[in-house]
Amino acid sequence: MKSCDQDLMPAAEELLKLYRELSEYVGFSADDVKLCIAAWGIVQTFVPELVDDFYTEVLKHPECQAVIKGGSQTVCRLKKTLRKWLEELFAGTYDLEFVQQRWLVGWRHVNIGLAQVWTAVSLSRLRDQLVRRLANSWQGPVEEFQRTASAITRLMDLDLAIIQNAYHTESVANYLRSEKGFNEAIIDTTQAIVMAIDDSGRIVRENVCLARLISDSVELPAHIDSIHQFISQEDVSQLEGLWSEPGDVGQVFGPWLTRVTSKHGQVHTIRWFGTNTSLMHDQPVTSRRKDVHLLVGHDITDLLDAQRRVVQQERLAAIGQTMAGLAHESRNAFQRSQAALETLTLELGDQTEALELVGRIQRANDHLLHLYEEVLQFAKPVRLELHRCCLRDIATTTCQHLVQAGICQSRQLDIQAPEDLPQVKVDPFAVEQVLRNLIENALVVSPKDTPVLVQLGFSSQRVSQVVQIEIVDAGPGIDAAHQERVFEPFFTTRSRGSGLGLPIARRLVEAHGGSLDLYSSPGGTRAVVTLPVVAKTESPFNPEDQPDHRRGE
Repeated sequence: MKSCDQDLMPAAEELLKLYRELSEYVGFSADDVKLCIAAWGIVQTFVPELVDDFYTEVLKHPECQAVIKGGSQTVCRLKKTLRKWLEELFAGTYDLEFVQQRWLVGWRHVNIGLAQVWTAVSLSRLRDQLVRRLANSWQGPVEEFQRTASAITRLMDLDLAIIQNAYHTESVANYLRSEKGFNEAIIDTTQAIVMAIDDSGRIVRENVCLARLISDSVELPAHIDSIHQFISQEDVSQLEGLWSEPGDVGQVFGPWLTRVTSKHGQVHTIRWFGTNTSLMHDQPVTSRRKDVHLLVGHDITDLLDAQRRVVQQERLAAIGQTMAGLAHESRNAFQRSQAALETLTLELGDQTEALELVGRIQRANDHLLHLYEEVLQFAKPVRLELHRCCLRDIATTTCQHLVQAGICQSRQLDIQAPEDLPQVKVDPFAVEQVLRNLIENALVVSPKDTPVLVQLGFSSQRVSQVVQIEIVDAGPGIDAAHQERVFEPFFTTRSRGSGLGLPIARRLVEAHGGSLDLYSSPGGTRAVVTLPVVAKTESPFNPEDQPDHRRGE
């Protein structure tokens, strides 16, 4: 910053305007200019004595002596500079170049570290010595000398004012640098998204949290420079209320909820607060500021998921309590009904029509029992028995079981998995249940001559590595109106479905710290199971005192 003289100097028109306003304030007129020019004929005769006295006194004071490096050679150079400074002072040309050079004189004193008080008293001594020597050499009328001395005093006061402006600029710059450093430290360390945008939505400043969310790196890609590139127009319209509403400086607006899509296609819900403020330009001077809209966002995706799970658990607990109360009597009723049907079958003998009716009742009874068991399973908390496993082996076993059960033929399944697939810590029974449900759904809609693809792979997402299993079918796809509801409990498009298969599958996957998503379009559906390589060490549900519903407790 010390080398950036021109950057920190006030704008040319501002500096010249300041000098003229100060000249008018102290009453330095055109007549005073003429008096100073005329006085130079006398002053120049004792300039060498003035300069010698100036530096003799300067070198007596340790604070001043300490900033003069280079010994006598430097002092000789500085004496030449002071002589030139005096010559320019009495030349009578007080234009922009003159004022800028005066400001730079002050800035050089800032650069060498000379305290402002010593600059002021040094110039005061120089002025006093100059006026005294001028008085001793004056041959004209006393009144004219008094006017000349007054003009010189005001002229040198103007020089001091411009020099002090350089000190003031450095003081402001130091303060702003300190504030900027403090603010940037807050922005860069806070675990929230921080960005400043202009009226068009262009990103002026952002922190690493936004970059990590959008691009999974510490910096945004060069092509991403606007919020319109990762926030939908519908959501952006909410944020635009920030700069359309009048408000006091520092007034906080919000909150707004928007959806932000990450590099990996994951949708995050961000809760924003905002305010209108201004930012300094790269080189901070008093008048160069830019109005921006500051947005601070918190990723509440996990919070919303947790709230959703709590609500879900409360609903399931209520269902579970109801089902538990009915469990014993219901099973007894099913058993009595089944026994009665078996007895009736024996008594009917060869009455074909009657036996067909009994068979239909038995099938309805079996279906009702199956629905009952699924509801009971869905209502109970998940308990996992985690083991380090290879998902390729689990997928292979699942497909073998489906073939052995006669649900499909081996040629209808195509398993693709890399040899170096990392192991994961999962409950193999739960994962097989998930895969079985997804594969059976895919088999139902896929043409018989087109195999269902079971593809495994792994990749890095954010700060962790994950394994993904994709089940891809060649069916007609899921109707757009149904896609958002497929994970709702009891929602089904099949006449004999319970609508609990996918909700149960998602609960089992989420209990592992993973996710289950469906992507569908005409021509096929892709179910994606994502599981962390370093899985949660325990289920989010308390395993104690909970029966294992998957093992018939």
